[in-house]
Amino acid sequence: MYALLPHAHAMSDTQIHVLYLLACLVTCGGAVALVMYGYVNVINARLATLPRREQVSALGPHSPTRRQRRAYKRAMRRNPKSLTFRLPARAPRWWTFVGVFLLFATVGTWAWLMPNPARFNVMVRNTFGYTATVAEVRIVQRQHEELLLRWAPVIVRTGHYIAIPRYSRGPMAYITGYDADVLPAQVRQQGDVLQVAMPSAADPAVLRQQLAQASGLPEQAIQMQQRTVAPWREDGWEPWPVEDDAAAH
Repeated sequence: MYALLPHAHAMSDTQIHVLYLLACLVTCGGAVALVMYGYVNVINARLATLPRREQVSALGPHSPTRRQRRAYKRAMRRNPKSLTFRLPARAPRWWTFVGVFLLFATVGTWAWLMPNPARFNVMVRNTFGYTATVAEVRIVQRQHEELLLRWAPVIVRTGHYIAIPRYSRGPMAYITGYDADVLPAQVRQQGDVLQVAMPSAADPAVLRQQLAQASGLPEQAIQMQQRTVAPWREDGWEPWPVEDDAAAH
């Protein structure tokens, strides 16, 4: 149940970027299509309850062509009512403004709810997996909290910070800022076994040495493995707090 994913393939930044563009296209387009479809149905239902409008035929005694004047006289002899016909009610103009407002409101709500590229990158890695250095130690479970406090100065430095630049529009594009997020370390407890998955690309031997020095444990007691971890698909993983980490600072 707690097995890692040794053979899973972590997605590259390019693949995640393409996936983000597809997600934006599908979610925004789907939201706009759904809202507009519902609004059109409401308008059609409302128009069906309004009285129909009468339209008078363009034929008359003073029509410009002889053929139209003959058709008018023939209609007056046979069925004068055929010169007037009913059309469906016309939607008021302000209904169009309501539709435009709904369109912009939908796009604005989507933009507010859609995570930025950096946050989306973290979400994808948590779901599909990323390469991490996993430190595993077996001690009495009640000592896990104390050990994590001692390891905190090392663990807090292993978070993988993701910064994706924002570019201006136009032919002379330049960086206007960055969307940033962090892929934190993950902690999992299984009985007396404590596991810490650190996404940093640091040397496992160096990390083991630092963890051993911080905790006072022998290096042989700390097992290090580089594996693919998918915290959102595996049970038991909890993210290491990134902010307000007084013990680590």
